[in-house]
Amino acid sequence: LLFYWWSQAGPGVDRLRCWLVAIVVMLWAIRLTFNWIRGYPGLHHEDWRYPMFKERAGRLEFFADLFAIHLIPTVQVFVGMIPVYVAVTRPGPGLVWLAWLATAIGVAAVVLEYVADQQMYRFAKTRKPGEAMDRGLWAWSRHPNYVAEFSFWFAMALFGVAAAPQDAWWLF
Repeated sequence: LLFYWWSQAGPGVDRLRCWLVAIVVMLWAIRLTFNWIRGYPGLHHEDWRYPMFKERAGRLEFFADLFAIHLIPTVQVFVGMIPVYVAVTRPGPGLVWLAWLATAIGVAAVVLEYVADQQMYRFAKTRKPGEAMDRGLWAWSRHPNYVAEFSFWFAMALFGVAAAPQDAWWLF
């Protein structure tokens, strides 16, 4: 979506802001894809939550699958991308300093996710039954990836505000 929106933007869009958004999003996507590929056991694998949703739904399993597993997460990501749309289509430089701050927060979030992934990956290779990860970032937060993911989407909102400060009230 980012690259499509950017390609369709009219004249006057701040190219620096667009590039900063693109860099952060690409770093995030590369980290996410790398982590998925590294741990992907094959097509037979299904996230443990999906059968739980379906089982709890009983006869409404089709709707649980459609809504809880497919539609709701897709809508959430699309809504999270709305500030990105504003960032790459709004003409004018906006608040350049805020775009740089958003970049710093976004890159820090990706680095935090990467470090948490690496720590969990090493832990999972030697994990003993019943042992919980309580070292590194995981000693500070039970879910450092969630903190980082929230920070990434916060950075996306900041990019939108950097492009259109008057729209901050709805971009978050």
